[in-house]
Amino acid sequence: MTRKDNIKINVFTIAMIFLSLLPVAFTIGAFCKAIKEQPAEIIKPDVEKVVEIKGETIIKTEQVKIYVTSAQGKTAELTEPEIELLARLVHAEAGNQDPIGKRLVADVILNRIDSDRFPDNLTDVVTAAGQFTEPATSYTDSDMDAVKQELGGRLDENVLYFRTGYYHKHGTPAYQHGAHYFSGG
Repeated sequence: MTRKDNIKINVFTIAMIFLSLLPVAFTIGAFCKAIKEQPAEIIKPDVEKVVEIKGETIIKTEQVKIYVTSAQGKTAELTEPEIELLARLVHAEAGNQDPIGKRLVADVILNRIDSDRFPDNLTDVVTAAGQFTEPATSYTDSDMDAVKQELGGRLDENVLYFRTGYYHKHGTPAYQHGAHYFSGG
């Protein structure tokens, strides 16, 4: 068997595994809908690597990590579930704000990850006691668009705090956008 034949077989095997899992996903979704609950998130693998060990084909799943580098040169490592967590927090904190307001809330989170004064990972920043509203159970396309735009380049790399209605007691007051008052470090 040639290398080209092995590749054809591996692609076929991956396709068959994927197709065999589709009915399971639809069944789970239909079951959850039938009992009127939110369907559980089915996190699909981002990358599948076909590895051949002693003639056996094994599919190894790995979570894709996205590396975000700030203007200060700090790099944060985010996974797809963390990016979704950020979008859910943006929805909870700024779901009623315009796209710029949503982006600025995402900036506060990302800037805190870069700051030496806060935890260096998204989950710890988002779940720190008394810092943010509990993330929503879902998010909109607008929320995710705001997050993706900020991952590509931030509007404001200095804001670390925001409040509704007045400036936060920490930080230096910077500006108001929509209902939020943003402060820098």
